[in-house]
Amino acid sequence: MKKGRLLGGIAAAVAIAALIAGCSAHAKSQVVTIKFFAAGTQYEKGGIGAQDVQAFMKANPNIKVDLTYAPGRAYINAFATMLSAGLPDVFQYPGGGNVMTFLGEKAVQPLDTTYFKNSKVFPAGSFQNGYNAFNGKVYSFPIWTPNIYYLAYNKTVMKKAGLDPNKPPTTWKELLAMSLQVAKNDPGAHGLVVPMSSGNNPQIILSWANDIQPGYTSDTPGFDLKTGSYSFDSPAVIQSVEFMTTMLKEGALDPNALTYGNLQAEGAFANNQDAFYPMGSWGPEQLSQLNKNLDYGVSYIPAPKSSMKPVDAMSPASTYFWLSSTTKHQAAAEKLIEWFTTPEYFVQQTNEMFYPAPNAEELLAQGKITSEPLKEMVRTYAKVNVIPPNPSARPGVAETRAIEATLATPSPNWNQIMEGAIGGRLPDWQNALAKVTKEYNARLAQAIKKEDAKGGKVTQKDFAFPSWSGTRSYSGT
Repeated sequence: MKKGRLLGGIAAAVAIAALIAGCSAHAKSQVVTIKFFAAGTQYEKGGIGAQDVQAFMKANPNIKVDLTYAPGRAYINAFATMLSAGLPDVFQYPGGGNVMTFLGEKAVQPLDTTYFKNSKVFPAGSFQNGYNAFNGKVYSFPIWTPNIYYLAYNKTVMKKAGLDPNKPPTTWKELLAMSLQVAKNDPGAHGLVVPMSSGNNPQIILSWANDIQPGYTSDTPGFDLKTGSYSFDSPAVIQSVEFMTTMLKEGALDPNALTYGNLQAEGAFANNQDAFYPMGSWGPEQLSQLNKNLDYGVSYIPAPKSSMKPVDAMSPASTYFWLSSTTKHQAAAEKLIEWFTTPEYFVQQTNEMFYPAPNAEELLAQGKITSEPLKEMVRTYAKVNVIPPNPSARPGVAETRAIEATLATPSPNWNQIMEGAIGGRLPDWQNALAKVTKEYNARLAQAIKKEDAKGGKVTQKDFAFPSWSGTRSYSGT
């Protein structure tokens, strides 16, 4: 009797073991592999982003992520090939990417809007038509605060020059005087460094122009939202260019800046060779990699006069991750995307990657930001940034902007003209700015005409918001 029971128990155990083994084999066969093509440096092998992908796979053993990282131009070239050869399930794009461009290429599909609307990490204005959404559908999302420009000030250099390291310049007059004092008292250092060969250094010019003549938007450089037209040749821009040339002529601007790209300028600042450096939200991460012991602070870009309010206008709606239109594993791909939008992830991103998250102001109020420069960056952002009007919220404008992006860019473009003006290589730069302004506006007019031909019924007035103050967030339509 006992023997029979024993044999029966053994048989049952064998059957259960076989069942478990079968289930295990079935579970393994159900592992889904998704491809993730990344452009952010944190996704390099061993980087924090790459570690987060490993953590995701550990938490989701049935999803394997095939991660590929490529920097800048290499990524863009590879992506162009993938558009025809086959896209990865999830991808990033250098600079974020444009929803209208990707929709035109039929490269992306909408994300789960319910998830994003219920998330607590995205402040008001994080999803806007023509930025990361279209016709009520969300296609991407911001992963940091808007990339406005800040002034990083090197406390070590300032101390050596006899300046108060806790009082950065707040006006043009102070910036010029402090930069000259640095150059005079420290032969190995300079005042302001701006990467003149980076292709985006004129952004500081437009930040200054916006202080003088509020209405410009950093979302579309040189575009005046009050008039609905490009205005690279306004008195505000001309005055700002003239100040930068004065900084160079008087020795307040690092002369090496004329040949510096972003990396060289960051390196000079991080190695205590320059006192002041205008940077975007990406700055703290780059500087931490170059010099972990760098003693610096963050403030706003000095205004032309003390009576002028420093202001920047940039939408919080930006892009980062995209879901491929051709993915065969949508649920798994969206699960990976959601992994990078949790409150816990954004705390980690802010404190380990030194990128201020979309909800950085909330994290600061909760005492969850540990880096002092980042705390100052968040406070500065809250002080100077306003949410501009969004022309793409109006019918046909997003489509018109997409057409505009396909048209030939004027050459030389506004970046090149401003660089030539500041460096002294283009004596007739004011006329060149007037000419390029007409060319950019003609390009927009051509895009409007093309959209009208398709029945869009768009006019130049659809791009204008004459009642907007430029110094407060826009609340109209």
